[in-house]
Amino acid sequence: MLNTCYLDKLVNAPDWFYTKTPLFHITAINNLTSILNARAIYAKNKLAKLDMKYTNIAHEEIQENRNATTLRNGDNLHDYVPFAFAPLSPMLYALHNNKIKNCTSTQDDIAYLVTNAQALSAIKFLYTDAHPLSKPVKFYEKLGDIRAIDWEIFFEPPLINPGKYSRFWLNRTNTEKPKWMDRKRKRMAEFLVYDKLPWHLIDTIVVKSEAAKTRVEAILRQFKENKKIEIFQEWYY
Repeated sequence: MLNTCYLDKLVNAPDWFYTKTPLFHITAINNLTSILNARAIYAKNKLAKLDMKYTNIAHEEIQENRNATTLRNGDNLHDYVPFAFAPLSPMLYALHNNKIKNCTSTQDDIAYLVTNAQALSAIKFLYTDAHPLSKPVKFYEKLGDIRAIDWEIFFEPPLINPGKYSRFWLNRTNTEKPKWMDRKRKRMAEFLVYDKLPWHLIDTIVVKSEAAKTRVEAILRQFKENKKIEIFQEWYY
């Protein structure tokens, strides 16, 4: 379940947020069948190793850069399943504006798969305080460091419902808000799950419309799945 008990004027994460920190993975609804067959969301390197086909909704050039990035622990960024710390990602905005090469999906074709960081404490993970390809960026391995992320930019008004996340993430020059000059990069901080995210750790699926919900329900029925499905239009552009 998503906890939505934020205060309207809150500009930093509430205390409960640090014990159940929501995470958001977006994927094409078409990919749910293969995810359910595997009982997991696979990292791109694992998908490639198994020669599994999927509907891509990401920038190809950025994916090439991720694939060329080796981390200090020797892993590759594509060894990890990426999760965002908030809805309304820049990637979804690019998809909405048809800016992703070779991607024909619309927002109505996209689902959020939602979990929380603390539920993943027993599996291998990393997380960052900004986009993992940007500089400077720090990588963390312990959930106790999660307050190091600049949460203020995630929760300043105007806010979306549910969840009360900030609607805006674009960089802006404002002498009274110096953080706005770098908020896009910081808003793109990621929680990275090594190799795969077991399906049972996803607690909610979010879609844009009734039509999208019907599609997801049909897929779940094939697998006798009972996940909660929500329609949150403000999580889309």
